[in-house]
Amino acid sequence: MARLSTRRPGARSCALLALAALLPACTDYGLGLPDAQNDPGVPAIDVTPRALDFLSGQAGDVTTRRFTIANVGDALVELEPLALGGDAGFSLLTTDLPSELAPGDWVDVDVAWTPIAPGVVEGTVTVDSSDADEPSIPVALTAEGLIGSLQISPDDWDFGEVAVACEQDVELTLQNVGRADLTLTALSYDGDVGLTLIDEPALPLVLAPGAYTTATVRFVPADVVDASGLLTAISDDPAGDRTAVQQGAGVGTAPRSETFPVDTDPPLDLIVAVDRSSSMLDDAVSLGAGFTAFAAALSANTSDWRMGVVTQDDGCFNGGVLSPLDADVAAAFALAVVTGEDAEIVYDEALLKLSSEALGQTDSGGCNAGFLREDAPLHVIVVSDEPERSYQEAAAWTWDFWLERMQGALDRPDALVVSGVVDKSDCNEGDAGYAEAIAATGGAHLDLCSDDWGSHLAALAEVSASWLWTYPLAEPAQDGTIEVLVDGEAVDGWSWDADANAVVFDDRPPGDEVEVRYQGQGECP
Repeated sequence: MARLSTRRPGARSCALLALAALLPACTDYGLGLPDAQNDPGVPAIDVTPRALDFLSGQAGDVTTRRFTIANVGDALVELEPLALGGDAGFSLLTTDLPSELAPGDWVDVDVAWTPIAPGVVEGTVTVDSSDADEPSIPVALTAEGLIGSLQISPDDWDFGEVAVACEQDVELTLQNVGRADLTLTALSYDGDVGLTLIDEPALPLVLAPGAYTTATVRFVPADVVDASGLLTAISDDPAGDRTAVQQGAGVGTAPRSETFPVDTDPPLDLIVAVDRSSSMLDDAVSLGAGFTAFAAALSANTSDWRMGVVTQDDGCFNGGVLSPLDADVAAAFALAVVTGEDAEIVYDEALLKLSSEALGQTDSGGCNAGFLREDAPLHVIVVSDEPERSYQEAAAWTWDFWLERMQGALDRPDALVVSGVVDKSDCNEGDAGYAEAIAATGGAHLDLCSDDWGSHLAALAEVSASWLWTYPLAEPAQDGTIEVLVDGEAVDGWSWDADANAVVFDDRPPGDEVEVRYQGQGECP
């Protein structure tokens, strides 16, 4: 609010008084000034002080300083609205500045500062008026913030073009660049499909000045689209939340086409591993009795199947390799599944190990030499009312250990499927180990407790047949871009197995040649 000044006039005021004292002498010599009634006077202002030092402050502090605008002239002075500029943190508390000041009047202006940036900060309040000599007078503002301040680096990251399904990471550094401790409270991430925040630090976390932590943003494009994401870091930084943006684009390869002949008699290899513990005798007999129907279902899709039955520790097939060319293959199979005495077998409850041992005997000189065929899928069928207990002999002998070994014995690891007639509903001791291997390879998970051997064998034959009509692609394909033709015509009756990167037909394709057209995912660096 404007008030009458009681201060000593400023220098410019004194000059005006001195001039007035000389006027009588001037009139003595015939000199004079214009008539007072026609003299508009001189507008002049004085701003004091012209620099405000707010010293230093911590987070949450509010410091105020004042300067005064006075009319030290002898005419009305017009004032423009004050202009505040410079670093953030300064604010004007005086908002009702008058538009004019009469001679001798003044107004006080209050300025506040709260630290929101570390270190020395500067600002300016500019006083604009009708003073012809000094129409614009700056008031300098200085302060020093003793606060924590969070900086994210890089705060803008472009992954560029990344092949679909490939993976790229950027590590973000979150550093306290301030002059006091800072508490990082939380991180949040909002991103399109394919962008995720990983490797987050444990929060809350106190960062001393100069200290830092890291977090990682991963980009795995799922399709040929652009993607963007935003990391938000929440802390006690007075400036508020800090953010960092990321963007990237998924790219694919040129359209591809692969063709596959439809084999009239595709090869199929099977290993049947049977638990020969005493509780399994009746089930082994039932398995043998149902073989004729099982073999007939297999032969409806191919006559080029071969089978080995393993029950004993050495992994050798009981009765050798069985095929539809054998004179009495049903009788040979029925005998093979009951061969072996429980008391003489150590691994009768470790059928994944037995199956792996059988594969190890297929090399030259082994008892199962020549069994595996390069272009044939392998269906391993386990039959047991106990869990897979290889791990009791060695801790490393878990189901995934044996699965990896069996896959390693094949030219195409994805050509292995494990199915099981096992204790699915816990009528004995469960199916741990087998259940996981079955799920990992997409096999049939059948319940030994139901004692429905007709349904079990039909399901096993169906799984075997499905692998005959599986067409794996040479390059990872983008889901949603796949088109399947048989003899040049688009067809239904197939599905896409992303894990195997293969087209799978429900039955034999209705023609001589399968063509798969698709968009590739590109090659990862």
